[in-house]
Amino acid sequence: MISSGDQVDRDQSESPLRWLAPRVTTASEAVRWACLLEATSPKAGNVSPGVSFSDLCYIDFVKAANLASDSFAAHRTFGNAVFEAAKATSEACQSNVNLGILLLLGPLVAADNLLVDRVVNSPTPEDWLSAVSEVFSAMDQKDQQSIFRAIAVANAGGLGEVESWDVNQTHERVDLLAAMADAAGRGDRIALQYQTGFLDLFQEVIPVLLGAIQEAGDVLHGVMQSQLRILASSHDSLIMRKNGEAVAEEVRVAASGITNSDPMQYARFDRTLRAEAGNRLNPGTTADLIAAGLFVILRTMPEARAGDLEVG
Repeated sequence: MISSGDQVDRDQSESPLRWLAPRVTTASEAVRWACLLEATSPKAGNVSPGVSFSDLCYIDFVKAANLASDSFAAHRTFGNAVFEAAKATSEACQSNVNLGILLLLGPLVAADNLLVDRVVNSPTPEDWLSAVSEVFSAMDQKDQQSIFRAIAVANAGGLGEVESWDVNQTHERVDLLAAMADAAGRGDRIALQYQTGFLDLFQEVIPVLLGAIQEAGDVLHGVMQSQLRILASSHDSLIMRKNGEAVAEEVRVAASGITNSDPMQYARFDRTLRAEAGNRLNPGTTADLIAAGLFVILRTMPEARAGDLEVG
């Protein structure tokens, strides 16, 4: 668990990610790089360079990363940014490439905007969580309607109906946090971030991701290892939604039995996740959480924030 800014700063001081600092001096560039790094790492069961699904390839994720970056650069309101990115991605790729990532990045980018406005050069986890809470408190109906529209335009399986809310229908008023709480109760870990104010991301994902990158001394390999550790600690909610809790538990157990020093074991696990037709064992939610974690890590580096502070 990350409990202090000192921990983040100490870990970052020797981070292999520091070479990116000059390239991520804005939140929108951090969005681009977080998405690209997550997609480029050859993680088990996911799309990566040279490894495609029938309806998705690595270039789709590159397009989606660039479209997301452009959208967050153009829209200050996070609901608009998420919707416009989802709409542009759907039109460009004819597929739901990155809705989960967009839903996670929306509040985080909005929180980052608040921190930049307040000239918080090296935000602690507590700073981030407080800013996210403010973002959620300040949400208006336009923001919330935009998120519902983003889910609808992405046509995300399993997210179309959330208890009494059907995102494909027009509602006079919506309650995004109530809808996310309903989804979180059914095991959706992206919705859980909205329910917990992203506490889960900061407690359970970012420390694992940062630690794995540090240990590996390499970003892409560290992301691979963090995927295994996150999968071993909890069910991937995309796998669970497609296959049920029992199958998600099988994947969790399998991930927990893989050692860093056995590439053949990792390759067998990867083949297992790809064996089911329709990518039913794709650990997509874990990938989304990793992208969100990378964004926070990149935007916590003081050097990366210097550009914002100089301009602002």
